[in-house]
Amino acid sequence: MSTTTTYHLFNPTENPQHIIADDCILAGDGVYRIAECFGIRVPVPLLPCEVRGLPPLFPWLRANFDPAQQEPPAFAPTSYHFLYEGSRLPAVDHNRLYQYVVGREGVFLLAGIPDLEVLLPISTQGVLPGLTSISPSISFSHPLIGEDVTLQILAHALAARNNDGQPIEQLYFLLWEEGTWRLVIPEQEAYQDSVRAKKVTPEYLAAVVEGHSHHLHRATFSHVDDKAEVRDGGFRVYFVLGNIFKQPELRVRICVHGYEWEVPSRTFFTLPGEIVDCVAREWGNARSCC
Repeated sequence: MSTTTTYHLFNPTENPQHIIADDCILAGDGVYRIAECFGIRVPVPLLPCEVRGLPPLFPWLRANFDPAQQEPPAFAPTSYHFLYEGSRLPAVDHNRLYQYVVGREGVFLLAGIPDLEVLLPISTQGVLPGLTSISPSISFSHPLIGEDVTLQILAHALAARNNDGQPIEQLYFLLWEEGTWRLVIPEQEAYQDSVRAKKVTPEYLAAVVEGHSHHLHRATFSHVDDKAEVRDGGFRVYFVLGNIFKQPELRVRICVHGYEWEVPSRTFFTLPGEIVDCVAREWGNARSCC
């Protein structure tokens, strides 16, 4: 491929005469390279992923593609940045809900709130020509959540029972206040296989981290969790504490307005020895990802 590759945003109403072979297109369903075959320019998929605010080129190439998710809210403009060789990562623009950055390794989402800034990967890792190398990153402005808080959550989850003495799930909020982490256990409707807060409270709105327990099940995010946290949860760190009676384990992910990224628990927690870091175990690496 040419090292002078130019990247374009897909616009189905635009005359594509300025797009030449070996150029690339960013569309709502990923990155494509333009190949020339028998005098005809043909888009070839490079990295499939969901990029909002752009129309898809070939939506059927992505499993579970939902065109309705492509349009960002009108009040939150979307921006797209191609990091050509020598260019630098843009600053977080808090006026934009979706700020996409395309580098050599793929497509990323840049986002930030006062406590947390992330460069979240939304495509599989690849090699895009003509772009500078970038890596996923997390910048967290607070100290890690301490072992004492994590053990307090575990102890509470172990003791949680319904009127029949059966274990039930529990919901937790973690707030950073006056230089320390405060655990909030809200009023909740808790059952053996689900839990939710009874009402929206100031603690819910202020929480940096939110999580819940699974008593007999592994620490995995369910389809119900995905609906509540990925689709409707905005920008927050979520955790699930599972398998608490046999081998307690913690799984953590960052959700950003419809995107999610599982990261080692030690990115945000100092874990006591009895709690396993699920993602670090799966990655074979006990250190933070960034």
